[in-house]
Amino acid sequence: MIVGSENVYVKGEVNLTVESNCNTYIKGDWNVRVDGNVEHIIKGTKKEIVFGAVTEQYDSTQSVSVKGAVTNIYGSTFNEHIKSAVTLDYLTNTTQRIGGTYDFDVSGAVTMDSASTFKINQPSETQNAARKGDDVPDSEIDGTQPIGVGSASVFIGDIGVASAVVETDLLPIEVSPVQAVQAAYGLPSLNITEGHATAVLNGRIIEQANGIDPNTNEGVEYGDGGTGGTSPVTGQSGAITAPPATENDGNNFEDVTKADNYDGDLLIFLPHTDPRIDPRLRTILENTAREWGAPLTITSAYRNPEYNASVGGAKLSMHSQGYACDVRLANTSIADRQRFIRIASSKGIQGFGCYFPASGGGNFIHCDIGAKRHWGPTGSRASQYGWALETLRGAGY
Repeated sequence: MIVGSENVYVKGEVNLTVESNCNTYIKGDWNVRVDGNVEHIIKGTKKEIVFGAVTEQYDSTQSVSVKGAVTNIYGSTFNEHIKSAVTLDYLTNTTQRIGGTYDFDVSGAVTMDSASTFKINQPSETQNAARKGDDVPDSEIDGTQPIGVGSASVFIGDIGVASAVVETDLLPIEVSPVQAVQAAYGLPSLNITEGHATAVLNGRIIEQANGIDPNTNEGVEYGDGGTGGTSPVTGQSGAITAPPATENDGNNFEDVTKADNYDGDLLIFLPHTDPRIDPRLRTILENTAREWGAPLTITSAYRNPEYNASVGGAKLSMHSQGYACDVRLANTSIADRQRFIRIASSKGIQGFGCYFPASGGGNFIHCDIGAKRHWGPTGSRASQYGWALETLRGAGY
C-alpha cells in the first residue's frame, strides 16, 4: 500500500499483532506523545544506536533495576550534578582506579567509617596511626623516639603504588547497511534500499577476496540518468549534466566530438556527457560499433570526482580517469547483449558492468579499459546476470 499524506484518527482502543518481524523506517522526524503510561516488555535483547546528542528529562522519580552486570564507557567528559541527597549502597567490594589526579573538594564535613581496618598508602602492619588519646611513653614526649603506640585499626604508610588503569575501548557502533555503503564510497548522502546496500557490502567482500579493489566497480551508480532514473545521491531525476571542462579538472584528453575525424555514425555521446575519453577507449568503442553494425549511444563518459560522486560512482571509477563509457542497450534481447559483450571483449574492453535495469532505471553496459573484471548491478560478480556470465566465461572471465 502506497499513500501520500495521511491522517488516522481512532476513538477507541487499537491492538496490533505482528506474527513475524516488524520493520519501521522513518526518513524524517518521529514524534511520539503519550498522555498516559508507557510500558515496554522486551523478551530478547535491546540495542539503541544514536548518532546525535541525547537529552533525557524526568519530571518525577526514576528507578533503574539491573539484575546483571553493567558497563558504562564514556569517550569524553562526564558531568553529574545532583541537587539533593545521595546514598550509594555497595553490598560487595568496590574498587576505583583513576588514571590522573583526583581532586576531592567538600564544602561541609567528611565522615569516613570502617567496620574493619582503615589503610592509607599501603602501610605495613606496624605503621599504626597515632590518635589523640593514644598512650605515649614518657621517653617519647620529647620527640627523640618514634611513637610506639597507635591505633589498632588505622594504618598510614608511605607513598602507595596505584594499580594501573586499563584503557577500555568504546563499544563498536553498528551502522545500517546504507550508512556503511555511504561511508565506503565517501558519498555525502545515499538513498537506496537496505537490501541493495547489503548486497553491495557482500559484493565488496567477494571482490576483495578475489584481489579486486571494489572501489573501481560501480555499485550504486545509475549511469548519469541518461537512460532515466533518479540519482541515489542527489535525488535528481533524469540526466545530470556533466560540468563544463576546465584546465584543472584532471582530464587532458581531447573531446571526441570535436576531433576532425569524429564519426557520429559510430559513437553518439548524449548531450549531458563529457566526451573527453582516452583515445584507446575511443578506438575500441569505434571498432566495436563497426562490428556491432550500429552506433553506440554513450550515456556516461568522463566524470570529474565531484560529478562522479553525485551520480553514485565508485571512488576509483574508471570514468574519473577517462577510461570508461556506459553504452545504452535499451530494447535489446539477451542474445543481442551477449553478442555485444563478445564483440567488445574481442576489441579490448576489460571491465564489464551490466545494469538491466540499473538502480533507479536504465539499461546499459559499463565498458572500461581497466583491470579484467565484471560485475552486476550491485558492483559485484555475485550479482551478475546468468546470461552475461555464460558469455563472459566464454571470453575468459
